[in-house]
Amino acid sequence: MIKPKILIIDDDHSILEVLRFILEPEGYDVETTPDAKRLFARKDHFPNLILLDLSLLGESGGNICRKLKQNPKTKKIPVVLLSAHSPEHLKEEARSAKADAFLPKPFDIEILKAVVKKYYQPPVLPGS
Repeated sequence: MIKPKILIIDDDHSILEVLRFILEPEGYDVETTPDAKRLFARKDHFPNLILLDLSLLGESGGNICRKLKQNPKTKKIPVVLLSAHSPEHLKEEARSAKADAFLPKPFDIEILKAVVKKYYQPPVLPGS
């Protein structure tokens, strides 16, 4: 059985660990990274969902999301922006970046699980 792969990009290591702790028991294959460099270096094996912090050191999550949505290889991957900014600011940035959804920090665990379940794209099985 192929597990759905979720990539979490956040420069706060404690957030990465908490999200892994929440999502792995739900049956997801969770990959974490503090930046998007590895994602843009890939040629295949893309995740089924990306959880992306809006406020990363260096390039903003909004800019990363825009690049993902403009790239033919990654444009269909759902992206959920996460941020401790005000919900209105996050909502506007998510809309501008063409993100599929957004979650304000701190997030409710059950809402996080529901959003992930709603937006992840199931893996394509060989022969289907």
